[in-house]
Amino acid sequence: MLLLVVEECGSHPHPLLYLDKGNYGDRKKCQSCDIGGNDVVLGCIKCNFFLDFRCATLPLTVRLHRYDDHPLTLCYGEEASSGKYWCDVCERETNPKTWFYTCKDCGVTLHVFCVVGNVRYAKPGGKIKVDVELMFNNTFSRPLCNFCHCRCAASFFLIKEKELFCSYYCLVRVRTRASWIFNIVIRPPWAI
Repeated sequence: MLLLVVEECGSHPHPLLYLDKGNYGDRKKCQSCDIGGNDVVLGCIKCNFFLDFRCATLPLTVRLHRYDDHPLTLCYGEEASSGKYWCDVCERETNPKTWFYTCKDCGVTLHVFCVVGNVRYAKPGGKIKVDVELMFNNTFSRPLCNFCHCRCAASFFLIKEKELFCSYYCLVRVRTRASWIFNIVIRPPWAI
């Protein structure tokens, strides 16, 4: 068995191990996005700390010229926070205990999803899996997601069978129709 160790991760004091389903059994939830079910994670078994691969590979700094001249820094959550944070992209509250991007100079805070989206390695016009198309979100009005009913804030949105989704998270969640049967609206973690 090959053991891959990630020596440095700013979010955790111990080295993180590459773990797949065969190594750790049950699927774990990511400490950053609180979404579970990924087959590949990085984790510290000693502390029961896990990150999915998408969150473990987030850039530490991002520069978005449409918002600020300063770089945005990835913040790993603030446990002792007493104030409220608001995302400057989607204008929704940001949970200070989860990861977000911030500029300490200007006080700008942004959800991770609003900065990088969750399909950041895909190309518009391409397909994800077989029947999901990735489209540019470059019109004046942002479309509504068929699952969470939020405006699609990212620069892309997904189309499957003529339904629009703001994220891969919502696309996957719509498969479990139990929430629709009981008329419960479940929002993605970034749309508090």
